[in-house]
Amino acid sequence: MNAFSRSFIQGIIFLLLPFGLAAQVTDSLWLDEVQVSSTRIYLSDEYQPVSISRVDSLSINLLTAGTISEALEYLTPVFVRSNGPGGLATISQRGYASSQTQILWNGFPLNHSMLGVTDLSIIPDFAISSIHVASGSGNTGFGDKGGGTIEINTHSTTEKIGLSARVGSFGRTGSEFIAATSHGNWKVSVIAGIRDDENDFMYQGREFSNEAGGFVQVDKYRINNALSSRTAITEVNWASGKKSYTSILWAHDQSNGIPGSVSAINPESYQEDTYLRWMNRYTTVLGAQKLNIRSYINRQDLDFIDPGVNLSSLSTSTQIQTDAELRSSLSRKIQLVSALQAGFSTVEASEYNGNVERFQSSLQSTLIWHPIPRLYTYSSIKGDHYSDFGPAYTYRSALNAELVWNTLFLRSQFSRGFTAPTFNDLYWPALGNPDLTPETNQKFETGLLLKLAGTDLSAETEFTFYADKVHDGIRWLPGNDGRSRPENIEQLSLQGFEFKEQARAKLGDLKLAATWIIQHTLAEISEERFDGDAAVGKQLRYTPEWQLSASLNTSWRFFNTLLTYKYTGERFSSADHSSPFDPMEPYRVLNVSTSVRATIGAFNLSPTIALYNLLNEEYSVIRDYPQPGRNYLIKLTLTYNLKK
Repeated sequence: MNAFSRSFIQGIIFLLLPFGLAAQVTDSLWLDEVQVSSTRIYLSDEYQPVSISRVDSLSINLLTAGTISEALEYLTPVFVRSNGPGGLATISQRGYASSQTQILWNGFPLNHSMLGVTDLSIIPDFAISSIHVASGSGNTGFGDKGGGTIEINTHSTTEKIGLSARVGSFGRTGSEFIAATSHGNWKVSVIAGIRDDENDFMYQGREFSNEAGGFVQVDKYRINNALSSRTAITEVNWASGKKSYTSILWAHDQSNGIPGSVSAINPESYQEDTYLRWMNRYTTVLGAQKLNIRSYINRQDLDFIDPGVNLSSLSTSTQIQTDAELRSSLSRKIQLVSALQAGFSTVEASEYNGNVERFQSSLQSTLIWHPIPRLYTYSSIKGDHYSDFGPAYTYRSALNAELVWNTLFLRSQFSRGFTAPTFNDLYWPALGNPDLTPETNQKFETGLLLKLAGTDLSAETEFTFYADKVHDGIRWLPGNDGRSRPENIEQLSLQGFEFKEQARAKLGDLKLAATWIIQHTLAEISEERFDGDAAVGKQLRYTPEWQLSASLNTSWRFFNTLLTYKYTGERFSSADHSSPFDPMEPYRVLNVSTSVRATIGAFNLSPTIALYNLLNEEYSVIRDYPQPGRNYLIKLTLTYNLKK
């Protein structure tokens, strides 16, 4: 890692981390979430042409598991491919690979330039106020990933000071701090946190026994799995009339051991992740038009060290991006959203032969037409140009029809998207392929939304069917010399449905909010990649055909309880399902978290206890990467209101 980069970012964190105190704070610390749409369509969810799932800060804080992967796993229609606590966690939607799924922070991409993925384990949950999942959206909204979008937004608060500390099973400790104030048109907030987890949980392993004359199950502890991270976010807001300005600086430094799989344990390797992200946004209203101008700088160090084999993989990636968006009301029936974007990415890596870089520009336009009452149509087109592989284009045609006023909605869309080759795909020495073209996809989605609203009882039922095709998918396949190289060779068929039910009830002081989601995904390779390809027609690796998520949030006076449940069906660890370990067994995970809030004057005190894997399920999401059994976490939060 670049020594100056690490020292500078650690200095930023130190300055923003007063006394290294505090921890995950309850929802009372934050302002109401800002509804930022990852689709560039500025209408409420029921009028969107695709299904959108949202997770608020209260649910994120009640889960209090350390990273955002748990909130995504239990509360949204996605699949989290987790290597366990302290390990890599990536996201998959509707069978799309993690490198085809886009993670956005306030509208800017977090996917790593070299790898194309985002590791959720380096995004602490205490820093996030809301998560929006739009599996059907793609390039016509933002970025260069066509397989769906997940947007996260960092916290913003005012006139509070908060401290929190937590302790849990397997040597997990953490603390966070928040402070915010305002003066006139200005608001300033600071959020900072420390996390130190041993993650030395026990699991069932196999070991050869002379006495038994074969392999037996034995209790083992996960080793070289410790994680230590430091995070700090500072935000400055200014608003006057129809003008506003926001600046957010996010610094993070993390080091964690890499234990490897249980069949290939590595007791010495470790990884260091450091990033510094700076986002600026200026908004103004000009007559019937609203202008958003934004800029983004991201500098990230990713280092993997394995002393056992004398391996030292060091990389520094830099992204610079600007975005200007103009929302125009051409009439009462027509809205035009236009966006111009320019970006530059570069990577310096120990594996590369010199620096590699990419210049990118795009022009996007979305026309929202409301020709008759209860009908909205959406037409989007976006053109991109990349300095390393040339042009790419996307389009979308969609509609939303209000079949029964404010009750029943029909959604439908068809779109073309693409996924750009990663820097590793293009430039890996002796193996990368500079002649790669972008992956492309065609996405079709349609569904119904039924809303029943009442004073004390409301419900939403949503059914979505999708059928997608991926062409020219990039896959690393072994050649005659046994070394893998990337080629535009994969054709995929992805189809299935999602059923989501949400209900809310209020009975005096008792409030209930229940959600359950059923996902059915059929994802397969549709054409041979080589003669005799046995993977054709088989479910893709680590893509469950069935998933069920359920949650119940109960609030009564000073008490708040969140119960979450997840069923994940069988998965396959090999492309052709030939592994003796396939299929991997389904698993079920049940969690519960309860918090109590006491108010004394301007002080709020909130203890929380969370119990995970109550069923003590023995399972792995990824083969040979065990998950912990039953465990707990306790946190205590204290806040003080600066103004009443």
